[in-house]
Amino acid sequence: MIIIVVMLLCVAITLIISLYVGIEIKTKLIPVITGMEGGTESTGVLNQMMNIATNSADWLFFVAFIVGILGIIITSFMFYVHPVFAVLFILLSIGLTICSVIISNIYSELVSSPILVSTVSNFPMTNWIMGHLPLLVLMVTAIGIVVIYVKPQLNNSGSLGV
Repeated sequence: MIIIVVMLLCVAITLIISLYVGIEIKTKLIPVITGMEGGTESTGVLNQMMNIATNSADWLFFVAFIVGILGIIITSFMFYVHPVFAVLFILLSIGLTICSVIISNIYSELVSSPILVSTVSNFPMTNWIMGHLPLLVLMVTAIGIVVIYVKPQLNNSGSLGV
């Protein structure tokens, strides 16, 4: 789970910085293209492509988040553990929630920089998920723990135990 949380931070930062770089390149490139032959069409295509990239980047992060959640739930369903390990899972869940608080604060510090404030406004889902990351991580780990212990367990003979 910690890998998924760190991956979400990396994906969010990469998308935001990529969009910032794209906007800066577009800002510098449009005056140069406009003076060339066929510059009007090129400027229109460039603006259209930047709009597509801006709109799809937030959804890309959301898909990464959902895939991470599904991966946790499927992994939880696929292996069997003794109930004695529930205490360990709860302690790990608390530790992971504390780590996600730190990661959420790192994200908040990075996106509050004056350079990125205008770019971050294009990422409402990413901002919401990263702002509520500790609560979401706690909910996902709780669901994972429930899935681990609710499914039917196999007994020593390989059949379902009652």
